[in-house]
Amino acid sequence: MSQLTAEEIFKNNGCRHFYIHKEGMWNEYVRLGGNKRNLEKRWRAEYIDEWHGKIDRNPFVAFSNLGSVGAVEILEDLLNINDFEDDYAQFWYSYMLVDIANGIFLNFLKRSKAKKRAREVLEELLKKKIELLDKNKKAITREMQHHLDARTEEEYIRNYSKRLLSKK
Repeated sequence: MSQLTAEEIFKNNGCRHFYIHKEGMWNEYVRLGGNKRNLEKRWRAEYIDEWHGKIDRNPFVAFSNLGSVGAVEILEDLLNINDFEDDYAQFWYSYMLVDIANGIFLNFLKRSKAKKRAREVLEELLKKKIELLDKNKKAITREMQHHLDARTEEEYIRNYSKRLLSKK
């Protein structure tokens, strides 16, 4: 038995039933009162608000969580972000937009806007010298660099940006 509440299970699994099932928590989640549309809608909104509010403090995790949950509810706000602590954050911002654009919850116009903005950000990254904070350089491991044929952390961001652009 879990010491978690249904809400914690839902949020800890990115507001996704798939991950709750994958973690073997589904029966516990339902027993605790989960799988109720009105509750999940509220919890999802809280989750999105929480991570939207953390973009300035932890952009990588915030962008990752917002992309994974497909935060279409705040897409217009996300499309207007222009300030990034470094190019690592800028890259993961574009990655988040690609995640959201590839989700099933967007109409054609919003999907196009998200893809266009992601493409613009990635192209901007490729036109300049990549600048990374030390803490973000440390997040890019040698193994990660190896998978993208990169010799440096900056080259990793450049190569990953090229890869995303090639998947138009």
